[in-house]
Amino acid sequence: MSVHRARHLAALSLAAAGAGALACLPFRHHPLGAAGFALFEAGMVGGAADWFAVTALFRHPLGQRWVPHTSIIARNRDRIIDNLVRLVDERLLNRDSLQQALLTVPLLERLLESLDRDPLLDSLTGFLLTQAQQQLDQLDDRRLAALLEPALIRELESRNGQSLWHGLRTSLLADPRLEELVAGALGAAGSLAHSESARTAVHGMLEQLVEGMIGGNPLLGMARGFLNLDRMTELVIQGLNERLQRAARDAQDPLRVSLREALAADSPAPLVSGGMERVRLGLLESTDSLVQAVAPGLRKGLLEWLNQPERHAQLRALLARELERIENDARLREQLELWLRTRLLGLAERHHHRIGELVRANLSPLSGQDLADELEERVGSDLQWIRVNGAVVGGLVGLGLHLLLSIPGFSS
Repeated sequence: MSVHRARHLAALSLAAAGAGALACLPFRHHPLGAAGFALFEAGMVGGAADWFAVTALFRHPLGQRWVPHTSIIARNRDRIIDNLVRLVDERLLNRDSLQQALLTVPLLERLLESLDRDPLLDSLTGFLLTQAQQQLDQLDDRRLAALLEPALIRELESRNGQSLWHGLRTSLLADPRLEELVAGALGAAGSLAHSESARTAVHGMLEQLVEGMIGGNPLLGMARGFLNLDRMTELVIQGLNERLQRAARDAQDPLRVSLREALAADSPAPLVSGGMERVRLGLLESTDSLVQAVAPGLRKGLLEWLNQPERHAQLRALLARELERIENDARLREQLELWLRTRLLGLAERHHHRIGELVRANLSPLSGQDLADELEERVGSDLQWIRVNGAVVGGLVGLGLHLLLSIPGFSS
C-alpha cells in the first residue's frame, strides 16, 4: 500500500473514532452509550497520540515548530547519516563479511554461468579493437620509435647473418608477390648502381684489381698511366645496370633464375651470409634512424590492418577459443579462480573504506527534510498503520477499563 493510501486510512480511523465519540456523547448515561463513548473516546485519544508520534518523526505536527522533539529525522540528519555509514561499514559490509564471501563463493563459476556468450564476445572484440586503434592514434611517431628500438636491437643481437637470411627467405617464399618483389629488387639495384657510393666502390675495386695485376712489373707499371679508371668505372656501372634491368624484365633470365634458386636453397652461399652479416651490423649501428624512418609507415599500416573487416572475426574467434579453453580446463579455472579471488581480496582490503564514503556521498546532497521524505516514502505506509492500531487498541483498552469499572464494588 502506498504512503498516501495508508495515511488516508489512518485519518479515516481517527475520524471514525472522533465521530463515534460525538455520537455516543448524548447517551453516555445509558450503559450501552457509556460503553460506546468509552470505546470511541479512548480510540480517538490513542489515534491522536500515535498520529502526533508518527508525524513528529518526519515533520512538525500542524506546522508548530515550538513543540519540542518534532521533525526528528530532519533535525538529526547528520547523526542519522553518520550512523548509517557506520552500520554499513562495521556491520552490514564489514571487511570480515566481504572476505568471507569472497573465500566461499565460487567466483569464476558464477561469472561463467552468468555470461551471455555471443553478446559478450561481440562487445569484448569491439572494445579491444577500439582501444587498440585509440592507443595507436594517440601514439606519436617519436614514442612509437622509442618503443620499437629496444625490440629491434634485441632481435638483431640475437641473430647472425645466416639466421637473418633464413628469416628473410621464409618471408619472401611465403609471399605470393615473390616474382614482383624480385623484379622490383633487381630494378632498384640497377638504379642504385648510378649512386655516388656505388661509383666509389666500383672505382676502388678496379683500382685494386689494376694494382694487383701490375704488382712489381715495371713494363706494366708504365701502362698504368694510360688507363682511364673513371671511364672504366662508367662502363662497368652501365653494364651492371643494363644486366640487372634485363633480369628485372625477364622472368626466365639466367640471373633471375639463379636468384630464385638461391632463395630456395636451404643454406645460403658464403657471399650471401657475409653480406647479410654486414647488413645486420650496419643496422645495429643505425637503429635510431631506422626506427624513426619506419615508425610512420608502421603506424599507418597497423591502423589499416586493425580497420580491416576480417580483423573483428579473427579476434572474436580467438576470444571464443580462449573462453572455451577456460571452460574445459579445470586446472586453468583453478588458477584463474585463485588469481581473481586474490585480486578481489586485495581490492576489498585496500578500498573497503570507500563503501562508507559512497554511502555518505549519496546521502550528503539530501537536506534534512529530503532525507525525512525519502524515509517516509519507504517505511511511511507501515508507520501509518501504527495510527490505525493506536485507535483500535486505545478503543479496546478504554472499553475494557469502562467495563472493569462498571463491576459493582470494583471502583471503590
